[in-house]
Amino acid sequence: MVIQPYSGFGEPEGLPYIFALTGNYLRARGACPYCMLRYFSCRVFDYYQENRDTLMEKVNAVIDKALEGKDAPSVDVSPTSRCPCCLGILPRLMSLEFRRELIDTILHTGFQFKDYQLLFTLPPTLLTRRFVMAYELHDYLLTTDVDKEEVVAFRDLLCSLAKSFDMEEGVYSFIDEKATIKWACGSPVGNGIGRRFNPESPFRLQITVKADETANIPDPNGPGKRKFRRRAPTPTDRTPPANDLNMTTAFLRRADQAEVEAAFPRAALLTEPATHAEFAVTCSNSFVVGRYRKLGRDVSQSAWTPAVKGPNQRSIETSVGSVIGDAVMAATGAEDNKFHSAGREDIDVRMLGNGRPFLIELINPKTPFIDYKAVEAAINAEAGEGGMHAVEVEGLGLADPTIEKIVHDGEGNKKKHYVAVVYSSTALTTEDIEKVNALGANGDIMLGQRTPLRVLHRRTLMTRDRAVHSLTLEAIPGAGGRFMVLRLITQAGTYVKEFVHGDFGRTTPHLGSIIDEATAHPPHTTRCAILQLDVERVDLDLPALPDAGYDEAGYGATAAGEGWLLTRSRADIPM
Repeated sequence: MVIQPYSGFGEPEGLPYIFALTGNYLRARGACPYCMLRYFSCRVFDYYQENRDTLMEKVNAVIDKALEGKDAPSVDVSPTSRCPCCLGILPRLMSLEFRRELIDTILHTGFQFKDYQLLFTLPPTLLTRRFVMAYELHDYLLTTDVDKEEVVAFRDLLCSLAKSFDMEEGVYSFIDEKATIKWACGSPVGNGIGRRFNPESPFRLQITVKADETANIPDPNGPGKRKFRRRAPTPTDRTPPANDLNMTTAFLRRADQAEVEAAFPRAALLTEPATHAEFAVTCSNSFVVGRYRKLGRDVSQSAWTPAVKGPNQRSIETSVGSVIGDAVMAATGAEDNKFHSAGREDIDVRMLGNGRPFLIELINPKTPFIDYKAVEAAINAEAGEGGMHAVEVEGLGLADPTIEKIVHDGEGNKKKHYVAVVYSSTALTTEDIEKVNALGANGDIMLGQRTPLRVLHRRTLMTRDRAVHSLTLEAIPGAGGRFMVLRLITQAGTYVKEFVHGDFGRTTPHLGSIIDEATAHPPHTTRCAILQLDVERVDLDLPALPDAGYDEAGYGATAAGEGWLLTRSRADIPM
């Protein structure tokens, strides 16, 4: 049995007879015109944007015309004051007043955005009500002269759980509430805020409606399962099945009519539970990239507190991450931030030269499209050389989300250039230094580094293979050949301090053993120590920053009102 969708009020043949009887039954139950059109599978978007009273007149007119001269059975149920199908949610969310309030609220959120997503979450009880209403409608239609086979086919279509976006042209499909709300709000809201709808937009507008109604959905695990000791509920506990869409859908897929009516009796259609709605606005995380230089030896890359490092550690709360992250977070209105970098240096090691690449992940930023050069200048003025923390930034800007993988991959693949002041227990002549440099220039020096003692409490005990790509020594004048400047180019992840002093033999070879080999001294003759260490360069190029494409003047729409009262980007919607 093929049932065609209703194509609209202008259809020459008028409303099909089965739809006319359906509409007659639904209006007698107090249904709204939007739900009647959904039962007709009417897909004319403009209808769902019309005023409820105007649309009700049109629907009533086509129903009455289709039933002229026919004896439709009476409906022996008193109508409810609110639609029993949608609990009055559609008339509220379809109204012109709601759209105006929504537009005003969006324009007063304080967020910058180029496009938007509009998302709706509705109470699962609407799905249960649809099934029970389909059973009642089936019984009513059996009292008419409609073919029984057609009645059964129509009931089965109403109980289908197929999504509205799977609808085929010319084929009946029940239209769910979300689809009609988007038809009603989509283009009017987009026109009102001057932005286009984009299903992949990072800017999301979420409207959540809940109802004070539950169905007695049985536990899917069934009886007779192992019982566990009861405990007090926790915030992470799963919501009850009756209030969970996935659980409700799963129940309706496997249950027969008797089981559905046992969970939600027909009499429940006469109840009118309260509904509550909430508006929330969120923005996907944005990524700000740049390079930093750390010019002091008392600033850690991340916060260093007893809570993080242990009770016996000193507290250094100011860090590179907090200096840069807090400034960017304040400028963008983000709720929080996460600092990531391509590697890290110890607190007593400076980061010089071209700086270390980093990215800041902004959590729910309000104004990501800002002048980052101004933020960069402010950071450098307050915290740069001569400032309070000796942290400088360059190349700050908004990046594509793909930058996260580039920075993280670079952490293990890049080369790093170091300069250090070292001490040798063996006084080296100019000839000795030349021999060491010749050995250091003769291809990679492969190291085996067991986890250093200084980080063994937080790193896995293992031997890591690392490479020193280049090594040169330069004597410091007047130091008697014992103090030198060491320059290294190493593989990422090399423990340079341990390479210099050997870490009690846990790193092999180390600088002392290399000196002994190059100068033909007996093994273990030379001991080295590192006095200071700087990173001169990190070989990782960041891609050019994309054009944000945000025109503040072009998005200068304003609203007369302010919409719903927002608190931390959330608002209650009066229903």
